[in-house]
Amino acid sequence: MFHIKDSDTRKLLQTLRQMQQVLLLDQFFAFLHDFLKDKDLHAFAAELNEISFGFYYKGIELFRLERRPVDSPEAQIEIDILELADGLSKPYAGAAATPKGYARHSFSAQVFCRSLAQQQKRLLGIEKLLEDSTLGITAIQFEPNQALMQMLISTEFRSKMMEYLRADSPYMPLIKNVLPTLLLKANIVEIAENDSFSFEHARICWQQILAFEADYAFYERLLNAYQKNTSKYDVFVAQLDPNSPEHKICDWIGAFISYADRKAAGKQHWNKYPDKRCLFAPKVLQHHWVSQLLRYKQSGGQTQVLSANVWNAVRYIQSPATESPILSEKQRLQISQLLLNKNYDSDRFSADVDHFFQSFDLQIKHPENRSHYFAHILFEPALAELWDKDKLFATYAHTEPALVEEDWTLYQRLPAKQNQPLNQILYGPPGTGKTFRTLRLALSIVEGLPETVLEQSGTYRLQKQFEAYCHAGTIAMLSFHQSMSYEDFIEGLKPISNNGTLNYVLQDGIFKEMALRASENPTQAHVLIIDEINRGNVASIFGELISLLEADKRTDGGNALRIQLPYSKTLFSLPPNLYIIGTMNSADRSIEALDTALRRRFSFRAILPQPELLPNIVGPEEIKLSALLQSINQRLELLLDTQHQIGHAYFWEIDSLEALNEVFETRILPLLEEYFYGNWAKIGLILGKGFIEELPKSKVTFADFPLVDKADYYHKSIYRLKSFPRSAADYRAIYEPLIITTKN
Repeated sequence: MFHIKDSDTRKLLQTLRQMQQVLLLDQFFAFLHDFLKDKDLHAFAAELNEISFGFYYKGIELFRLERRPVDSPEAQIEIDILELADGLSKPYAGAAATPKGYARHSFSAQVFCRSLAQQQKRLLGIEKLLEDSTLGITAIQFEPNQALMQMLISTEFRSKMMEYLRADSPYMPLIKNVLPTLLLKANIVEIAENDSFSFEHARICWQQILAFEADYAFYERLLNAYQKNTSKYDVFVAQLDPNSPEHKICDWIGAFISYADRKAAGKQHWNKYPDKRCLFAPKVLQHHWVSQLLRYKQSGGQTQVLSANVWNAVRYIQSPATESPILSEKQRLQISQLLLNKNYDSDRFSADVDHFFQSFDLQIKHPENRSHYFAHILFEPALAELWDKDKLFATYAHTEPALVEEDWTLYQRLPAKQNQPLNQILYGPPGTGKTFRTLRLALSIVEGLPETVLEQSGTYRLQKQFEAYCHAGTIAMLSFHQSMSYEDFIEGLKPISNNGTLNYVLQDGIFKEMALRASENPTQAHVLIIDEINRGNVASIFGELISLLEADKRTDGGNALRIQLPYSKTLFSLPPNLYIIGTMNSADRSIEALDTALRRRFSFRAILPQPELLPNIVGPEEIKLSALLQSINQRLELLLDTQHQIGHAYFWEIDSLEALNEVFETRILPLLEEYFYGNWAKIGLILGKGFIEELPKSKVTFADFPLVDKADYYHKSIYRLKSFPRSAADYRAIYEPLIITTKN
């Protein structure tokens, strides 16, 4: 904690500390600092209390940071604006000042802030409009707390403030209040006072599994026998010879699973604890547990054959003092982000939980029960509701209707799954942002929020959120290429060296892995992104699974199918919560290779250039990028077609003539040369004389050869590209002769 003299400043920190979204607060104060630093502070005022922080400009409330509802530490930014057709904003103070036909918009922590640039533009627009006397808004002068206002524009204070806010969970004061009661609960006390490891039986089972020795062929035979089995796992084990090695390993695996999964087959038989305790795991298919553990043994202990949930169980039972018994990657992610105030790191999760509880000085008799003790506390309802997303959203169902109506203006009260196609392909010319669009689209599907809501989030936040879902296995991304095979995508035999002996182990490909994960968690949407889907031999890569892609062929569909996979001989179906998003460069000649059967199973969405998104002027040279790109694309569409245009992403970060020259020389011209097969005359029709020049007529003489039209070559025009850099006038000449129409 750093020294604070001013009472309002101290109150502000206490208010912010009770709000959950520290990253949101950081972004909020970043743009607030930029907005205030050159302004007359007497025109601004702040309203501060225990649950909210409001900000005013000449008496008009611009935004408010507060907890809603009051009993839930949910940070929210409200920016009172009006969305007009021309994209500008008008502020208002209450319903009486609201022009008919416009509505209030609020931006909450669930969708994060708009980007800094968007917010800066909005607030500057508000400031300008407030100066317009025609709005009929009377300026009200405030006497702001000068110490508080100076603090808001202090970069040093903001840095220290964010360090203070990030020091530990914003929930810490609340937890300190509820923890004494939780620690008195019988199940919590029992773990704390247990003088032996709570999962000693599970550890013994695992040690027996590790000590068991058999060759590759043994496991292959056992796996084949199990995969052909149609009864429950405990029945399958009971049918084996009790004295056989197959029975031993299967018996130990069944016992281990009985301690790892609450829905394990044969739990009553194998689990030796009276309370039938198990690790904190979601329901995992029994087949998945057994197959993975057998593959793990067959591979000689290769951890890459294990899914995240199973691997978390293994490393906990091997190191219970330093690893967490919480197996679900989704729950780990939510606990990290929503409770611990950390970015999720699988390898650091247990240490982060341990650090979180250090300040409470909790006493546990057996050190190996420490993480188990913490997990039980985290899953108690009083704390679980702080990080469980479903429960967090559910709290709003009991909120007063009037309060909810204002809070959730831009999106539904409870996030619902969007009506997205199960299989879709985004196609369009290069540089239109197809790959980035898949990021936003995948998050829209996983979080159940419209893309329009996610558009308000900054790019950095979207990317970090996308990475977190990828790390948790909810989203996966790969690119197709010429050497991609069925074995890489679905399943196949992969060579693994074990003590100098090369064996071939059956490994699942990314598509099968995603399908299994989606099956394990049917309430959560999963997304597989296939970039450049047309570059691979899709008929060969998908194989017989093309038939399963359609909605009615998926599990629980009207015409559900199960197909036997050729390597594992297991029956496989595709769950209805696995979404597939592909991207396709429509200017790529490999588009013709896209299989017809695949085409009719995907919805296609055209992603076209948007020159109107580009800034109108770059630097002192006054080059209008939007008009420049629109002129080029109009000519390309006339000479070729719509799919051979140039995307706006090529121009996205251009801020000077030098940068524009570099992009043109290294990216735009090579693309045009590919489009026109090196025909510089046609490229001249696109760019003009500022870029392409005609060479003087050639004085070359030809060899003596009886070619009738040889004379025509003496009069042929030859064109070439002028050297770079080119001037601002050359670029302006591309679009100035034309009348350009742009979107509002």
